[in-house]
Amino acid sequence: MKYTYIVSAFILASSSMSALAADAVFQHDVIPSAPLSVTPDRYDWTGVYAGATAGAALKGKGFSAFKDIKNGTFIGGVHVGYNFQTEENWVLGVEAEGNLLNDKKRGVSLKNYAAARVRAGYAFDRFLPYVDGGVVVGRIDANSRGGAVLKSGDNVETKEAKPKSEAHTHWGYTLGGGVEYALTDRVTTRVSYHYVDLKARNYNINGNTESVGYKGHVIGAGFSFRF
Repeated sequence: MKYTYIVSAFILASSSMSALAADAVFQHDVIPSAPLSVTPDRYDWTGVYAGATAGAALKGKGFSAFKDIKNGTFIGGVHVGYNFQTEENWVLGVEAEGNLLNDKKRGVSLKNYAAARVRAGYAFDRFLPYVDGGVVVGRIDANSRGGAVLKSGDNVETKEAKPKSEAHTHWGYTLGGGVEYALTDRVTTRVSYHYVDLKARNYNINGNTESVGYKGHVIGAGFSFRF
């Protein structure tokens, strides 16, 4: 009997230790892992926007026009567009704009133009560099002032005649690009550059037929409001 009690006590102790060990293993297995770090949401450029831009227009085909930047013409306008951002952060869009120029000089001057462009850029969160291009239509004015000779007895007087002006609508293309930065979820700022080329048409200037067009550079800064 004595040995029977000893064996029974040993078996009972062994069973208790096994149960405790199994419980310890189970407790270890169910310990929750540390939470994963959450990546902040990226800025989303998708959506409709509208805004305004102001800057300067420099007449001339080559970049030598920038040497005479002090004689640039003030330009201001409005724009509206739509962007779509892909999962890979490419931003594709379309944009339309209308601009007025304050060019009061004699000769050939661009008075206003509108453009429709497609855009492509790559978003670095709130920073968006892009390129764009499209069609442009503008109004060019060519004016001149001549002199009329009037006879009065033996005296000859010269009287300045009223200025003659002729204006036509021109079509062409525009290429450029810029950078945008999102100040808030709704408001973005931009700086941009565009080359504008309006094809030539015939004008009657001082009794002569001349081919008139416009080639120039437009630099500007503005803002947009996203809806």
